[in-house]
Amino acid sequence: MYDLIKVDELTSRRVLQYGEQLMVVEVIFTGTHPEITLHSHEHEQIAYVLEGIFEFLVIDKLLILKEGDSIFLESNIMHGARCISKSGRILDSFSPIRKDYLVK
Repeated sequence: MYDLIKVDELTSRRVLQYGEQLMVVEVIFTGTHPEITLHSHEHEQIAYVLEGIFEFLVIDKLLILKEGDSIFLESNIMHGARCISKSGRILDSFSPIRKDYLVK
């Protein structure tokens, strides 16, 4: 397991496990985020909401996910998310692994 890495003022992440093709990451949110920033990456992604409420924007479709919900995001699809509750945690799985997340 890697150390907790601060992504921004309200977001941190921790790599939990990874292999050659699969990575699991915990993302921790400590407040309501003001906006969704869209991005894409080569990795397929599954996000599972452990706690909190999130808005996910996938291309132009807005979805609300809460504890126990999950979403599959295809490779190279424009997407973004923001925590809309006081706090939240997401378990993200990526394939292939996010080598950019392996910085200690």
